[in-house]
Amino acid sequence: ADIQGLISLATWVNLDTLPVYGGNSPTILFNDTASGYYYRLQFVDLIDGAQYIQFTPGGGGTNNVSSPLTLTTGTWYHVAVTYDTNSDLVTFYLNGSVVGTSLDTVAGGYATDAGTLYFGSTDVGARLDGQLDEVRIYDRVLSSGEVTSLFRLATPTGVDTGLEGYWSFAGGARSG
Repeated sequence: ADIQGLISLATWVNLDTLPVYGGNSPTILFNDTASGYYYRLQFVDLIDGAQYIQFTPGGGGTNNVSSPLTLTTGTWYHVAVTYDTNSDLVTFYLNGSVVGTSLDTVAGGYATDAGTLYFGSTDVGARLDGQLDEVRIYDRVLSSGEVTSLFRLATPTGVDTGLEGYWSFAGGARSG
């Protein structure tokens, strides 16, 4: 889908390996285009030993991060991020609850052409060591109540307005 404004990303993630500062920053979703990358959603470790959810819009956006998290391997987490390009507000959710907000301070938003969507890696690596399931992409900003509903749902129902892409992996999670 060629989304050029508001966006929400939501998925279930189960990590086999945690992010390591200076090492692997496992990519959850990455969209690459001819004019630069569109967006990237990943887990990172920013030197302090804690994990963060990071969202970076392409086209010159900043690396927006959540509050510090304590993640464990072998646990399913529902991860969601919303990006309001009108206010530049990025909101991070973990298991249906807000875990941080950030202002994307660099003008430009996304690259304007849709490209290749990668699940669990980028075009040059940064592979997720783990599994993804129930990936959803919306062309609007979901409310916190809608994100909480997604955390409690197994299939899209009731929060389908603006749903641009849905991958359930047929009940079997996709390994990175």
